[in-house]
Amino acid sequence: MSHFGFQLFRLSIKRTRATTARWTALRYISSEPSLWRGVNCPSLEELDLTPFRLVGPPEITHSAFTVNSYLDDAKDPIRDKLISRRRKSRIRYMYRLPKDPCREFYVRFTDRESSPDVLQYYLELSWHHCPQTTLEHICLLRRTSHYRKRCRENFYIAALWLHRHHSLTLAYNLKAFAEYGCLKDLLEILYRIVNGSQVRHNQIMERNRAMIERRERLRGNGVKYEVMQEKNATHLRKEEKIMMAKKAIERYNYDPKYRFLHIQISRLFVELLKADLEYLISGQLAKISLASKWCPSLDSSYDRSTLFCESVARRLFPYDSCPEYRGIDEAHYAYRVRDRLRKEVLVPLRRALGLLEIYTSSNQWNLIQYDQVTPHVMRIYRRLFYKHDRDRFLQHFQNVLHLQSVQGPKMPKTTSKELLPYEILSHFDHFFDSKLWFSDYDGGHEVAELQWKRMIDNYSSKKKFVNCITIVDDNYLFRAGYDCDERFCLAFQLMTSELCGSPWRGKVLTYTVNPEFVDIKGDDLGSRIHFLRFMPFFESSQSSKKPVHKRLKHVQFLDKILETAINLKLSKENMIERVFFFDRSGGCEYIDDWEKSYGTIREKYERNGYVLPKIVRWDLRYCFQQVKAFGNGLITLIGSSEANFRIFLESDGILDPTVKDEPKKSKIWKERLPKTYVV
Repeated sequence: MSHFGFQLFRLSIKRTRATTARWTALRYISSEPSLWRGVNCPSLEELDLTPFRLVGPPEITHSAFTVNSYLDDAKDPIRDKLISRRRKSRIRYMYRLPKDPCREFYVRFTDRESSPDVLQYYLELSWHHCPQTTLEHICLLRRTSHYRKRCRENFYIAALWLHRHHSLTLAYNLKAFAEYGCLKDLLEILYRIVNGSQVRHNQIMERNRAMIERRERLRGNGVKYEVMQEKNATHLRKEEKIMMAKKAIERYNYDPKYRFLHIQISRLFVELLKADLEYLISGQLAKISLASKWCPSLDSSYDRSTLFCESVARRLFPYDSCPEYRGIDEAHYAYRVRDRLRKEVLVPLRRALGLLEIYTSSNQWNLIQYDQVTPHVMRIYRRLFYKHDRDRFLQHFQNVLHLQSVQGPKMPKTTSKELLPYEILSHFDHFFDSKLWFSDYDGGHEVAELQWKRMIDNYSSKKKFVNCITIVDDNYLFRAGYDCDERFCLAFQLMTSELCGSPWRGKVLTYTVNPEFVDIKGDDLGSRIHFLRFMPFFESSQSSKKPVHKRLKHVQFLDKILETAINLKLSKENMIERVFFFDRSGGCEYIDDWEKSYGTIREKYERNGYVLPKIVRWDLRYCFQQVKAFGNGLITLIGSSEANFRIFLESDGILDPTVKDEPKKSKIWKERLPKTYVV
């Protein structure tokens, strides 16, 4: 090391010790026993304890190896500091040091607009502030339902950061991660370590590029395929399989941190599979875990990239466990135990679990028991069920409706658990990206009609959301995208219109300068969704100009409701009781406007013999739950997530204003948290 580099290294250590709560380029790792928390664990030199090394498929023995060709995550901290000093300084001045770094870390990681640099900045701040709380929040990222895909990606970002800087902490908390999420997350972490953190993004880009090329070929603008190109594609696939295996072997054999994590995950699967085999032999099928479900199948994507099946099989069936393995080479032994893992372990356990994959892969759709299929799985495979087993699939929903009318709450748990409104509308997701009409859909609308009717009957029998109306305050809602927020607003607006009594039933109040009640047109669910989604939510008062979004006051809609009630001479019992507003605009101007006009509008309602409806405004910008009661009949909800939506629907829209926004104290995180260790 040069003199300049040594002085820079000393300067980095001094700054790290002085500002441990801020951004650091060097990670502080202490060797004092008092700083090791949780469990006793080996040092980095003791991680190479594997009794064998992976050999991969037989084809790989004839290929040349290039040692240490894998991508090393352990970068030089001095080089990182020199390269990214300007970027880190910019982030440091843009975002001030928070009072509670752990909470700020959780909020930033659940915000879909945060960049990776900002996420890493707050992750390091939170870790230096309290590693134990940060580790629990990382686990909570996998369980939260807000922008599910984005939070899952952020969870993997945090997990890879743990592997890079605190690999032992990650390795000793695998059971906690699996309990928070699922066993598949552990395989995904291995997959991203081997192939890079951006592998999924690159796959999506490659898939989109291939789709564009295929579209061009179909239009006749591209180069046509030839027979020789198809033969070359087959050869390239074989070469790609060999290269993936070589990369996995090199990473396993020459990276001790990755090898130790790989061993820990495979041992966890082996432990679960052995216990499941004992439960299978003893007939205790209810105790069988999902390890056989999430264990990769042979030659699957996870197996080709990590050789995980070989690692599990060699631990389940050691070399000395059977006399027939003696005298054969190691590659042949690995091939035979992998096949034995499939025949003697995975297939029997998966068949005992009754997994859908067993019946769908063997084309035995008529053997599926739909009463044991969870609503989430039903929503994913609904099109395949309708395509391959239409009569039995539709008959299942007819039976569910009949059981609900006869047995009511005494129905079986799996059968009685219904989909929520926004989950039912996912049947029509494909339509909003195409110009096809609903009659062209492959039958999913029939399933959605049955599920929607069942849901409306259930809410109506429980007297939920009666005489409520929903107003959506977003000029671009249902136009720019169709994620969970848009789907929930659309479904809730349609549901409240159908649960209202006469004359409000089947009507919606438009978000315009001059609000009007409009009848929802459509004979079926699909056409009503189409009408709501493409209805002009905002119109300018001057038709000659382009529509300009403007925040309207709540009083305008309340005046229209009162005017309609007076014209129809409605009784007090048939009046609207609650008005729900959904927006993402933020700000507090609506609070000032409401406080100024509350007395006037209340007096106007009481003068005509009515009670002023309660106002519930929901800000969908963030994910953490927060309820604010400002008095005068105004309640503001903050927090957009599927968990919040579910709580909102189950509680009839009545949430406790005392609920705090900390993730661990909210109603969403009320369950017992698995124990984690910081190493």
